[in-house]
Amino acid sequence: MPNARTPKAATADDAPSISRSLARAFDDDPLMCRLLPDATTRGERLERWFTTLFRRQNAPHGRCELTGSGAAVSAEIRPHADGPPLWPMWRPARSATTGER
Repeated sequence: MPNARTPKAATADDAPSISRSLARAFDDDPLMCRLLPDATTRGERLERWFTTLFRRQNAPHGRCELTGSGAAVSAEIRPHADGPPLWPMWRPARSATTGER
């Protein structure tokens, strides 16, 4: 019987929950602190980053699962053998996160 802790395949509708969970998880990550040094905007920018990554890479290829409550997320990015190349999406994802054009 499924419950709030049973993982399910993520869909595009799960993007807000997934990006919030991942942003909270990476908010104090040393690399993210280095890339996004302003702690007052880091959470919002990380949410944009993870939303972009999820929508462009994970959702189209079924590479993400989450619990019913959205408290736990598992996302995988594989080499492009079975999907689009990863590198072309980094610039748009970075732009969405940093506001750079």
